[in-house]
This record gives sequence, C-alpha cells and structure tokens, in this order.
Amino acid sequence: MARLNAANSAETILTQSINASVTSVEVENASILPDAPFRLSIGLEILEVTAKSGNTLTVLRSREGTTALAHGIGDKAGSRFTAGMYDELITDDEVDAKIDDIPTPTKNDVGLGNVANVEQASKTEFNTLNQTVTAHLAEKASHGIYEDEGNEPDYQNAEYKLVVINGEPFLEVVAI
Repeated sequence: MARLNAANSAETILTQSINASVTSVEVENASILPDAPFRLSIGLEILEVTAKSGNTLTVLRSREGTTALAHGIGDKAGSRFTAGMYDELITDDEVDAKIDDIPTPTKNDVGLGNVANVEQASKTEFNTLNQTVTAHLAEKASHGIYEDEGNEPDYQNAEYKLVVINGEPFLEVVAI
C-alpha cells in the first residue's frame, strides 16, 4: 500500500515566510491538504509533511533531490503528484505478495465440480454429450421430422463446442 497520502487540487498559501532551514510551515488552510504523510510543493522545492496540527505543518525539507529554499508569505503550497510519490505507490515485493495471494481457481469455480479432472471434462463430457445429441437427432430423423432427405443436417459430422451454463455442460453446434 502507498505510504504517502494525496488529495486532488489541494492548494493553499503560506501565512508566514520561511527560510531554508525551518521545519515548521504555517499555511492558510491545512484542512484541504491530505493527512500526513504527504508531499508538499512550494515553488521548486518538494517537502514531506510528517504531521499536521491546525494550520501548522511539520516538514522534512528538500525531498526528491530538490533544494531547501526560502519562501515568502502568499507563496502557493500544494499537494501535487511527484515522481517520488509514484515510486512509493507499490514496490515489486508488494506486487509479488499480492500475486502470491491470488487463489488458484477450483473446479467448482469453473463449473466442473463433478469432474475428476479437466482432461476428463474435455473428453468424457464431450463424448457423452455428443452421443446424446447424435441419438436424439437420429430419433428425430427416424420419426420423419426431416421431410426432405437431401436437406437433412449432417449432425454426425458437425463441429461442436463444449460450454458450461449454470454448472451444466452443453454441446453447442459450431458448424454443420
């Protein structure tokens, strides 16, 4: 998780001048700034706010390779997204830990809870359904459902795709 906090469009002004060594900054409205810790930009300097009490900010100066500078009354002070904030969003170790926490899907998750293994599902379930569909179509043909013998679909040589709907396997005709 990111160490630094942020806020959109959070900008206020200094109510007191500061030199390059002070570690306490007075602003007009600290309530619009994020909770500490966060980065604060004043002119060309980036500071890290470590605490907030009323409109007084406790800061670490010259962060991210910037130089501590003197700033005057009325100078803008804002919480802006910086390169250092980007670098602290998430580390490679945190990404790896999150990946390790992703559970492996179970057979139930993919609708195959009643199947011993996935290879069995792709072969056995398909063969069973294929036999059922073929028998069903043969029965229809024997009852004269297909009037015109020349236009009877060739379901025996059709291409099928196994689909699972609400945990039940079905054959879907892809091409005849």
